[in-house]
Parts: sequence; structure tokens; C-alpha cells
Amino acid sequence: MFDSMPHAITLPIYSILDFGKVVDLNWRPSVEVCKRTITRLGLLASISLLFQFASAQNVNSHSRITLQSNSDFTNCACVTSGMGTQANPYVIGPWAIKTGGGVAVSVDGTSLTASFVLSNLKISGTSKGTDTGIVMNHINPNGTQTIIAEVYGTQTSIQNANIGILVENSSYAVLDGAGANPNGPGIGSKGAGTLNGNTSGAVDMENSSHVCVRGWQLSANGLDHDPDYVAFDPAVRNWGVGGVRLLKSPVP
Repeated sequence: MFDSMPHAITLPIYSILDFGKVVDLNWRPSVEVCKRTITRLGLLASISLLFQFASAQNVNSHSRITLQSNSDFTNCACVTSGMGTQANPYVIGPWAIKTGGGVAVSVDGTSLTASFVLSNLKISGTSKGTDTGIVMNHINPNGTQTIIAEVYGTQTSIQNANIGILVENSSYAVLDGAGANPNGPGIGSKGAGTLNGNTSGAVDMENSSHVCVRGWQLSANGLDHDPDYVAFDPAVRNWGVGGVRLLKSPVP
């Protein structure tokens, strides 16, 4: 009977989030995903440094971005570098984007064969229930990695949305605020990406596996929810996102 119900874990609101490991909703740890990613992120760190000074001073604004096909990377006028390959993914950012009551960056990977990195995006919401900073849906939907799909950068900032980052029906995605301290707990000397003041919560992962979450600074995400003591109702509507929510849909 328990298996027929949604499985969820809501982690508390951490000041610093650095799992440094894969969050696998099927509970089969696969740390190699993060290891491979971190090795490859040496290139992205260099790219990030090129943008970091300009990003700290002034970031150009951009309209909301929707990516559903490879041609969208050309048509969006949002790609700043890269070729869309795993070795040289498209880099989107830095940009300042307002949710406008919707989704600031929406990526549906159902038909995508191009790799991408959402780098140092500054996303601001309106605290409405429809606001989401970044949605990544159907990324590597077959459960094997065919594309690189990442959110990355110490200058990444998602604030005052309903949910900061939503990953659903996906695998082999990376959410890296680039703030992990190589020498121990906490963040390194160069800071970390921030997910702050998002009404429902910071990171929501649903029906997904092999997702690496690391190096973020979180603050004031999510609301207190009163437990349903009478019916002990496990329905999704009674789960707040909080810091990080891991939710697996019922298996048919």
C-alpha cells in the first residue's frame, strides 16, 4: 500500500547546500555523475571567470527563454558561446531575466540533442504562485546521458519566485552554484550561487534521477506547512518544497 503513494523527502532550509554527490531518486548513488561533471567544469569555471566581472557590474536583461528544439538555441538570441556539443556546450548567460508571473527559463529536452549550460543567470520573480525561475523537463528522458544539461555559476541568483529550480522527468542534470569548498564544509572563497526568498522553495526534483546538486547558498525559501493530523494525508499538495524536495511519482 505504501508503494502506491507518492514518495517525497523535503530537506530543511540550509544556509549552504553542498551535497557533492548525486541525488538519485531511485536511491542508487552514482557519484560518478558529479565526478565527471566537476572534472569537465574546469572549462566552465574559466568561462565563468570571463563573465564574472561584467556580471558583478552590469548584466544585460533578456526576455523569458523557452528551449524545446535545437533551433531555439539560434532563435532565442540568448547563447553567448559554445557549439552545443558535450565537449563545448552552448552557454546561456549571464542575463538578467524577470519571471513576469511565469517561467524565466524553460527547457523541454524531449527533442533536444544539443548540450547547454545556464550560466550566471540573475532571475527575479514576483512571488506569485505561477513564478518559477528555471524549469528543466524531460532532460535525457530515456535514463541515459545524451546531452549535458547544467545550471552553473557563483553569480547565479534566483530570488522571489515560487520555486527557484524545478527538475522533472529528467536524468543526468547538474545544478551547481559553484561554491563548494574544496577544503571542507561550507563555501569557498569565491562565493556561491544563491537561491533566496522563493515562496514555496528553492529546488524541486520530481520523478527524476541522477541529478547532482552542489555548491549553493540558500536563505528564506519555503513556508511553514501545518501537518494534516486528522487524515494524515500524504498528497503532494501537503508537501512544501522548502530547501530541496525530492519527489517520486507513484509507479504504475
